[in-house]
Amino acid sequence: VLWRLDSDVFKMVLQQAAYERRKQHMELLSLVKLLAALDTLQIGEVADALKTHDYSKGEFVCRAGEDGECVFMVESGEASAQINGFDVRGYTRGGYFGELSLINGRPRAADIVASTDRLRLVSLDRESFKRILGATVFSQETPSIPLKIMAQSKPDTKKRVSFRGGMEDLP
Repeated sequence: VLWRLDSDVFKMVLQQAAYERRKQHMELLSLVKLLAALDTLQIGEVADALKTHDYSKGEFVCRAGEDGECVFMVESGEASAQINGFDVRGYTRGGYFGELSLINGRPRAADIVASTDRLRLVSLDRESFKRILGATVFSQETPSIPLKIMAQSKPDTKKRVSFRGGMEDLP
């Protein structure tokens, strides 16, 4: 059996799929505190730039010491941050990690491991992060949107952990 699909119908199918994906991403992004200060147009730009990643339980998303090239946001499932093999933080839908490596240029501070059978993440690469959130994110003189949001977080939601001889706050 051979099926034929008209080019107009094919375009419509692709457009509908892209619309649904964007709608799902926009809904997810509305939960991400890191992006709370962005307007609808900027959120749409972020949604269009996202890439999807799937992981199985126990699989490493990233490892401590690696250079961070993107920020991750949890679409479904759960992940945990581990330092020296100990769970120090959990991430669920709307949670995010990896932004500090993009902002301060330091290597990742923790291993991130999938803790449910299926973990689906979306990521925003460094260039898109910089383009959409602005160069001030990378400036030490001007507080950035993400840094302002992290500073407004309740103190009891942050954890201070040690790693490789240093200390760092996890958002």
